[in-house]
Amino acid sequence: MNKLNRARDEESSTQLRRLLTSFLWVPTDVAGDFEGAASIYRACRANGITPGISLLA
Repeated sequence: MNKLNRARDEESSTQLRRLLTSFLWVPTDVAGDFEGAASIYRACRANGITPGISLLA
């Protein structure tokens, strides 16, 4: 929870911790996510498309 280092004081840290722990966290497959993203990137590059920020514009 590296977001806790943004708290200004102990009270803010406690409030932030309560907020962050109140959510239902969905488990993810981090390695699978990166592998899937790399696969999509390679497929785009193979078709002459360079994915990036310009896709959002």
